[in-house]
Amino acid sequence: MHYNYSHLLYGNIWKHVVFEPSKNAEDQKQAIKVSLNLVSKSMIKFESHNFSARCLTKVDLWYSDSGYTPLVYTKLVANNKGYELPISVPVSFGTNYNLEIRKTFNETEHLHFVTLTRSLEHEHFFVYSHSNYRASKHDVAMEMRNRYEHFFQFNRRAVNLTILSSLSNNKQLSPLHSNQDIASSVVTFDKCAGEKGVPKSETCSQFKQHFDNESQASNRTRWNTFTVMTYNIWNFNTYLGESVHYPTRMEAIGKLLKKNNPDIVAFQEVRFESPLGGSLGPSQMDYLISQMPGYQFVYQPAQLHKSSFDQGRTEEGVAIFSKFPIIHHDYLLLFRNRRNTADLHQRVCLHVVVDLPCIGKAHIFNTHLSLSHEAREESVKQIIQFMSVHGKDPVILVGDLNATPEEKAIRLLTEVAGFTDVWTLLQPSVEGYTFSAIEELIKRIDYIFLKKSDQVTAENIEVLQDNTRSSAASDHRAVQASFRIHCSDC
Repeated sequence: MHYNYSHLLYGNIWKHVVFEPSKNAEDQKQAIKVSLNLVSKSMIKFESHNFSARCLTKVDLWYSDSGYTPLVYTKLVANNKGYELPISVPVSFGTNYNLEIRKTFNETEHLHFVTLTRSLEHEHFFVYSHSNYRASKHDVAMEMRNRYEHFFQFNRRAVNLTILSSLSNNKQLSPLHSNQDIASSVVTFDKCAGEKGVPKSETCSQFKQHFDNESQASNRTRWNTFTVMTYNIWNFNTYLGESVHYPTRMEAIGKLLKKNNPDIVAFQEVRFESPLGGSLGPSQMDYLISQMPGYQFVYQPAQLHKSSFDQGRTEEGVAIFSKFPIIHHDYLLLFRNRRNTADLHQRVCLHVVVDLPCIGKAHIFNTHLSLSHEAREESVKQIIQFMSVHGKDPVILVGDLNATPEEKAIRLLTEVAGFTDVWTLLQPSVEGYTFSAIEELIKRIDYIFLKKSDQVTAENIEVLQDNTRSSAASDHRAVQASFRIHCSDC
């Protein structure tokens, strides 16, 4: 038995979406103010009066254990005659706000997308996502429509997948409505370079100029290679302030990131845990954002834990950070058998589309699979289906798969779907163990896979060194691979 996903935003959270909420509501005004401040910090030249901002959707985080209805409690409310009447009120753990910030400059639209969250325990907002890209001013309506509704070249095999996105402009948060005939409603986003409405992919020199002029992200000298890291950062931040181990561990993670300077990073076991975290706060995203200035990023919770009733909002998920523009992101709710004690947590696969120089779109998928063999295998089948609709675009899948190379879940990816395990390709004689850094390194369960591509090839991969035992930053070792972009301009 698994969840009825049609009403869920993620594990234990009912999908209650307000589309285009009131502009005059005080919380909307505050959310827009926070978003503008975030955008201003990411750009060298920023004037708030040149930007327009709106809240696309507001999502109430109502708890649902069953997946069929939200959990409610009874509250007495006085009517206009003074009589108290019982009403049912959903149990809420906070609110998400999905916002669009737009700036017009010459013939170009600069589009920023921000997701903020606010829990009942905290008055201020926390940042979950910030991505931005540029579009033609004259064709922005068409490009936005493509972005929201027709980005994917879906086929009928994808109809049964539950794909959601905070970028969607509908109450379902779906790229396409589930009752549409996906195969017949496709509008292809990819057109020949230079065709009306679709700008050419920028050359390496143009890409560098864009970063130099528009953001604080660039000090690169070469754009024909890029690196991808996957890192399970170990979910605990469960202390109230008296422990020094958690801040020390997070500092070590920050040092590892700065030393290796990856272009794209996929994190697993990223937590929001109220009221814990001490001086670092409840949101691990806050710390990661502070350590990675200039990156765009997306965080997607996989599940809100039942411990939220005792200690406050507690959720865990995955995140992707990128130096390249993130032009789209969505996620897939994965199979879960709630009768299996090894499958207690909802899992997701997060997908971002980054804009690489010369070649344009590349797809990065990040997941953290179940401890259950059954769930891992079913989830991999879903992920393969999820990834299969992107034609000849480069596709990279990374994450903590909780499976060793000989297991069926991995063989489905390599032998059936034809993905290349980059470690096996480049380091076939090296064990490459990634778990457990705090006990003994005895198995490889963290992976970087590449779909065969003429545009992107793998050049190198390594397990990044870290301390051991109690001095380890995480119970997993990070894995980083370098890739080459095949482009005549590079």
